[in-house]
Amino acid sequence: MVFDKLENELQVWSISLYCVKTVKRFPLDEIADVKAYKGGHQGVNIYTLHYKIIVMFKDGGYQPVQVLETALKDKCIKQVRYSNWLIP
Repeated sequence: MVFDKLENELQVWSISLYCVKTVKRFPLDEIADVKAYKGGHQGVNIYTLHYKIIVMFKDGGYQPVQVLETALKDKCIKQVRYSNWLIP
């Protein structure tokens, strides 16, 4: 995930299983909010807890985009705070 202030866009980079790079570009002006969601289960025998960062857009121009999925709570919180700080 790259916030490019010069180009005024959010770039979401992904690499496929076959090492093909794809870049999705979204204008920063269209971003409404960046949220983190907690999923999975934390139990005695099963621990599938994970966190997802979702970028929400204004006026339904784009579908919400999942930017990051991680099992580290601190990493998720840090990324969301930084993302919300960058958005105009």
